[in-house]
Amino acid sequence: MAKGDFIAIDIEGLGPLVKGLDKLPQAVQDAAGDDVSEYLINILKHYPSQKRVTRAQAYGTTFFSDNQRRFFFWALKNGVISVPYRRTQTFRAGWRQIGKGIKSIIANEVEYGGFLMDDSGQSRMAKLIGWKRLSQVIDERKAKIVRIMEAAVKKGMKKAGFS
Repeated sequence: MAKGDFIAIDIEGLGPLVKGLDKLPQAVQDAAGDDVSEYLINILKHYPSQKRVTRAQAYGTTFFSDNQRRFFFWALKNGVISVPYRRTQTFRAGWRQIGKGIKSIIANEVEYGGFLMDDSGQSRMAKLIGWKRLSQVIDERKAKIVRIMEAAVKKGMKKAGFS
């Protein structure tokens, strides 16, 4: 994964969960998009329980090459990495909504995010630890997302003067 890559969810792409959302006024669509964004960001900030998984368990070997082994021990000696790993909560703090309303996206620009939750780039280690892919999170929360969208639509329609 190249530096600067990020993982994201397109809120507009969730619209098909509530049929007819695209036929509603833009303000109502935007209210639904913002409410769903807030909910998903809160969900995505949760880390799985801490679990010790060795590289040998995940990949079948401790190191893939002698260079990798030498780098690991150099980095350990020089304080670049620490063992055991301590969570910094950087990934949690990286979630944010870019834009507003139904056209917004939820993104995390932390450079290693794809290794934790990306549908095609999740590492074996992250999967064994318990990180879920973005599509899994959406699938598991579909019913709640629909309820949030429906409530936002009702609230927006009431605000616009419809009964």
